[in-house]
This record gives sequence, C-alpha cells and structure tokens, in this order.
Amino acid sequence: MIWEYKHTFITVKNETDLPGERLHLIIARNVLDPDDIKFFVSNAPPATGIGTLLLVAFSRWRVERCFEDDKCEIGLDQYEGRRYLGLKRRLVLSAVSYLFLAKVRQKWGGNRELTVCQLHTATVALIRSWWDNNQPASDRLLEKTAAKITYQQQRNAQARNCHTKTTKRRLHELGIRLTDVPRCSWGRT
Repeated sequence: MIWEYKHTFITVKNETDLPGERLHLIIARNVLDPDDIKFFVSNAPPATGIGTLLLVAFSRWRVERCFEDDKCEIGLDQYEGRRYLGLKRRLVLSAVSYLFLAKVRQKWGGNRELTVCQLHTATVALIRSWWDNNQPASDRLLEKTAAKITYQQQRNAQARNCHTKTTKRRLHELGIRLTDVPRCSWGRT
C-alpha cells in the first residue's frame, strides 16, 4: 500500500490545564482509497524519525495477526480458569507453542509462505501418523494434508499476484512510480 502522511507535534493539557506532554500526530491517507484515513499519536522522543514512527504505527496488523493465530490455532482463547496464575501459565504455554510453530515455519518455509494455520495442520497430521499403526493409512493422511496445503498455497499465490497487478495498474493510472516512493523497511531482529 502507498500512504501519504502529514506529521506534526501537538501539546496536550495536563491536569492543571497547563501545557503538558508533547506528542507526535501522524495522519496517513491511503493513495488508492482516499476515504481510508488513519490517525496515530505517539509519545516517542521528538528526535524520532518519521520512518520509525510509521513502521511502528503500521506494525499493528502483525501484532493482531499473532494474537488471532494464537487464539485460533494454539488455543489461547480456550482458557476457562479463574486464577491469574493459571492465566499466566496459559499465556506462556501459548506463546511457546506459537514460537515453535513460527520457528518451524521459518525453517521449513524456504520461499514458500506457510501460514501458521497450514503449519498447524501439517504438525497435527504428522503427530497422528506417528501413533497410527496402519502405515498405508498414515501415508495417505500425510499425502492428503500435503496436497491440501499445496492447493492453499497456490490459491494464495494466485490471489496475491492478481492483487499486485491491480494495485500496480491503479498506481500507474494515478501517475505514481513505485521506484520513486520511499519505503519503510523491516529490520532484522
């Protein structure tokens, strides 16, 4: 996506109605959908660059995606206890499970983009095949799971290519060249 932005500082009043904390205000508008406007407020130090602020502001989707995967695939939402200690244990167990799946995805993924859901499906099939005494049945289960994941990846790649072509065409119609647009890039951690 291509976003236009405006950046300024605002000063909010404190409890005594005097000037208080100085904050960054960023207003971003999607070039392809001018009605899509986002507002971000940050208490980062004044010397913080706009690229860093935008990178953090737009990283929200990745964080939300992690929680969604954690709830759907790992079982974070299935906790029914009543004590805080039990909740903390469930959060730690979910986080470690998600980290395991993310590391395996990174190791097995290569150029392919395995989703956590697809990796979860593969892991469940693999574990089931270990306990199945019928070797032909477990082989069929693994082959069926691999075919399902391959189909999903091909479908996702086709949709991504179609979306990319449409976006590039619309940007070209607006006179925007992608080579001239500054980028916020994710650093390695």
